[in-house]
Amino acid sequence: MSGEVSIDFQVHDFEIEFDDGTTVYFPEIERETVALQAGLDFMPFPEQPVRPDLIGGLGYYYSRYTSDAFPSEKVGETGYFTGLGLEAFGGGWDGHGSLTVEARWLFTRKERFAQESIRADGYSVSVGFRVKF
Repeated sequence: MSGEVSIDFQVHDFEIEFDDGTTVYFPEIERETVALQAGLDFMPFPEQPVRPDLIGGLGYYYSRYTSDAFPSEKVGETGYFTGLGLEAFGGGWDGHGSLTVEARWLFTRKERFAQESIRADGYSVSVGFRVKF
């Protein structure tokens, strides 16, 4: 088990979920999010050359909504995340670095926007280089 801290930049589709369960997508509205996350990483097979891992933790998500038709809006929200990853090819940086592939699911509260709910949840997939120290 290990701890991690990350900063991610994400671009999302924008959608509104109405009270009757209908979801409408608005491609003309873009949502950019800076995700500040801290969590725990559990790797059940740490000695294998290819190692799956489970990730989970808390985050703060600062989003900016932009559109040509409306003024931009900025929203900060807290939430949590969970995910799956795969780490391989360890050995870089004197045995402390490795390549990673991760998929994370973000869960935040729903904001009230008139009579509709704005979904702030999402997911991200990333490829990176992990350094352990």
